[in-house]
Amino acid sequence: MVLMYVCVSGDGKDMVREKAQLLLLKMLEREVLSPQTLLDKLTPAFNHKNSRIREEVLTTLTTTINEYASRTRESLAMGRELYPFFSSVDIR
Repeated sequence: MVLMYVCVSGDGKDMVREKAQLLLLKMLEREVLSPQTLLDKLTPAFNHKNSRIREEVLTTLTTTINEYASRTRESLAMGRELYPFFSSVDIR
């Protein structure tokens, strides 16, 4: 499901991207997927050639962190893994 999300997050239609993100968030809510597992599976998408996919993945991870990081012990591990991506942002 996570790989499907990466493919769909590059779609030109907002509704398709939003529904895919909602599906992942529902999976997190129902504890089918842990925040750390989601991070692990989405990490390769940070280097995707499509900028829309990179942006949507970061948006999803930001939402996940805001909603679930305070509820889990995994928040420290997530922070260490995400730091390089947020600290090396090129502003053009």
